[in-house]
Amino acid sequence: MSTPQPPQFPPPGGTPSPYQSPMAPTGMPSPPPSAGVPGGVIAVAVYNFVLGGLSILAGLCFLLGGAVFGLGGQQLQRELAQNPQLDEQARAQVESFFQIGGAVMVIVAVLVMVMAVLWIITGVGLLRLRNWARVTTLVLAGLSGVLALCNLLQLNLLGTAVLGAYCATAFVILLRSDTAARFH
Repeated sequence: MSTPQPPQFPPPGGTPSPYQSPMAPTGMPSPPPSAGVPGGVIAVAVYNFVLGGLSILAGLCFLLGGAVFGLGGQQLQRELAQNPQLDEQARAQVESFFQIGGAVMVIVAVLVMVMAVLWIITGVGLLRLRNWARVTTLVLAGLSGVLALCNLLQLNLLGTAVLGAYCATAFVILLRSDTAARFH
């Protein structure tokens, strides 16, 4: 009975046989150097998906808030119309306050939803190693860094931590030359 022979590797500088096993000398398969998406890029893409999902929820809350603000303003207007102590100018100011407040909340909701869509689309693009997604993510990370500083001024530490970590992670990973070279 014959014993199985270990795979033969070419001598250093030699050419491998097309029939030779792709196993490395340690017995583990060696992946090609350009295979797959780097782990750091996957982490940034997941961060994009999470921020996109949270932004969708925030946008829906702002939209709901704008609707409630508008409806609450109508109810308050009906009650103020019955109050004889308020003049017409005060009623007009209350009416314009609720109309402007509701409109501002709807505009903020739309902007937050646009950011959410951008985060999700760039997350998909990052997983496909598209350079436009890398550049867009860097722009979004820069905006997030500015928002993190604004949150810091308001003493919103959670917002500062989340957006600051996203900004730092995206810049550190996506600006590395070896990572940037993988995008096309």
